Amino acid sequence: MSYLEYRKKYANNGIKTQLTHSTEQFVHSSFKNHPSHTLATVDENEIDVRIAREKRANPYTTFQRDLITIMCLPNTKLDIGELITIDTRAFIIYDENESELFPTYYGIKVNNTVTLNYGKKKELIGTEPSTGRPIYKEVPDEETMPCFATVNSRNNIFTEFGERINAPQDRLIVLVKYNPLRKLEDGINAFYQGGRHQIIGVDETNVSEGIGYVVLLLDKIQEKSNN
Repeated sequence: MSYLEYRKKYANNGIKTQLTHSTEQFVHSSFKNHPSHTLATVDENEIDVRIAREKRANPYTTFQRDLITIMCLPNTKLDIGELITIDTRAFIIYDENESELFPTYYGIKVNNTVTLNYGKKKELIGTEPSTGRPIYKEVPDEETMPCFATVNSRNNIFTEFGERINAPQDRLIVLVKYNPLRKLEDGINAFYQGGRHQIIGVDETNVSEGIGYVVLLLDKIQEKSNN
């Protein structure tokens, strides 16, 4: 590299840095003045955001009321699968634009909870007075999670399994935040709106380095009649 080429590259980098810095300053100074500005909560921390209705394609729902675009201040980093609360409404972050200067995240509205049953676990309930030995009892090993759930078979395809959801009254697509401490697999019982379901599909393609969200395919368990 010649001296002139070196100077040109150095000068261009300097201009780029200055422009980035001035843009960041402008965004910070004007961000709160926009009508769509509000505060959001992530992990009990408040952040400044601007919100707009989502207009891009989404594989899980065609209802615009379930989707939101979240614009953040420069260098704000949120995790995919994170829960974010805006004006008492919670959303699961399912995508981002990966821009440091204009970070934008896309959320899908939490519309219910799902309880997963992993079997039984031992819970300490006390100790024996004479020996001091711990006393345990078996209790359900369950986890209740905020989720987005849908049964709209006309517009949803569970792409990981190449299967169109063709029984809307019996099957659910459920999005939940990934929990690295739990192993989700076929056969786990799930409870949703008073009904008992079973996991028949787990899609973890949106999980990277222990962060992201999981898509579950649930099949309703038909209870046997006493008659």
